[in-house]
Amino acid sequence: MAIRLKTAQEIEKMRAAGRVVRSVLDRIGQMAVAGVTTQDFEDEARRMTQVSGAESLFLGVPGRGRAGPFPAYLCVSVNEELVHGIPSRRKICDGDIVSVDFGVRLDGWCGDAAETFLVGAVREDVRHLVEVTRNALAMALRMVCPGEKWSNVARAMQQYVEGEKLSVVRDFVGHGIGEEMWEDPKVPNFVSPDLEMHDIR
Repeated sequence: MAIRLKTAQEIEKMRAAGRVVRSVLDRIGQMAVAGVTTQDFEDEARRMTQVSGAESLFLGVPGRGRAGPFPAYLCVSVNEELVHGIPSRRKICDGDIVSVDFGVRLDGWCGDAAETFLVGAVREDVRHLVEVTRNALAMALRMVCPGEKWSNVARAMQQYVEGEKLSVVRDFVGHGIGEEMWEDPKVPNFVSPDLEMHDIR
């Protein structure tokens, strides 16, 4: 694992890319109503990205196995779909939750984030799931500080989520970012022997 530290100037460039990501996700949130298609989200993300002068991080990323390159600017996953859903003419329905992942490169530096939107009258158990995940993120943001071991943060999130009778996804983890979309370190939301052996601060 080789974590590359960024200078203050590089961090500012990453913030600029992040602001583009935030503006697009905010716009998708405004659009997330019953009857809109996931392709409508994609079309707006493409338009806003091009106006900003940024480029998509996801478009053209090579697929695994027989899958071809990723064909979109956004990953849009509806309800039980976990990640990496492809936009289509699928209409969003009342009661759906829609997770949107989006990233750009601007002036050589990357920004990447995801958000889940609730559409209309969402079932209480699903609303609880989204609330718990948002609370877990807020907990991590409060805990992160110089010198704090990530295993302590991951353990707190895992214990909170499991205490709410939910589980933490282990097939996918977070990651660093910089000039590339995926950089070290891997950032899991659970504690494993590997994390304890190769903890990060």
